Amino acid sequence: SKKKRGVKTIGNGENKTTLKPGQADERSNGDGEPSRKKARSENEDFGEGSKTSIPTSNQQPSKFDDKDSYNANALSKNEGVPISAPQTVPAWHQLLEKSNKLSGIDRQRVKDFFTSQSNPTPGESIYKMKLHEEKIAQPDGSVIKETHYLELDYATMGFKKLRKTKKK
Repeated sequence: SKKKRGVKTIGNGENKTTLKPGQADERSNGDGEPSRKKARSENEDFGEGSKTSIPTSNQQPSKFDDKDSYNANALSKNEGVPISAPQTVPAWHQLLEKSNKLSGIDRQRVKDFFTSQSNPTPGESIYKMKLHEEKIAQPDGSVIKETHYLELDYATMGFKKLRKTKKK
């Protein structure tokens, strides 16, 4: 077959298109090169990239690639230890980190407030407890007592952390 000067044939098989000089390819980005976005979408199913990955020589295959083989209590083949997610500390634990004045009953009340959101005293919608007390020396030589309180609001299920300072 003879090629005409200035005529560009693109595509293959049944999808051949002949372009004349100055005619833009619908798959082109304007400079005659195929658009990467268009080329990507033509090669992918449903417009999404492939979700599977092929492990390279330094990559280990995932233990949970096959949905049927997933078992949360499965034992790891190498360690013989149950597989579990790393334990995270709930955010409300940070409220109690420095507490030195919190009783066991109040500690349980805070836990119940954040986990089950139940009010052990339905008559009271707000409960205030002392969390932490500390004496701090000031640069001028005086001492102040700093007290932190935690206020639980059962009506809105919110809380406030309050701070009071008192000169000694």
